[in-house]
Amino acid sequence: EGEPATIAVFVQHAARAGRPGVADVVRVGCAAVVEEVVRGQGQLLGLRVRGLARVELLGLVVEGACLIGQVKVLDAPVPL
Repeated sequence: EGEPATIAVFVQHAARAGRPGVADVVRVGCAAVVEEVVRGQGQLLGLRVRGLARVELLGLVVEGACLIGQVKVLDAPVPL
């Protein structure tokens, strides 16, 4: 399995057809680690994630079915 996946989540300003670009999303989002992938009948139903830090979206590129973003960490939790 390896290390858990880390993703960044951003909110889109308004729904529209097609893939969103940088101008279509709120620029500050959340980096999160994927803790569980929920599947049912061969379909992806959802993800359970744990937030790590606020991030700023710097850029987006299309890679197949995915949007790959470049982000900058704005704050991160202090290690205990």
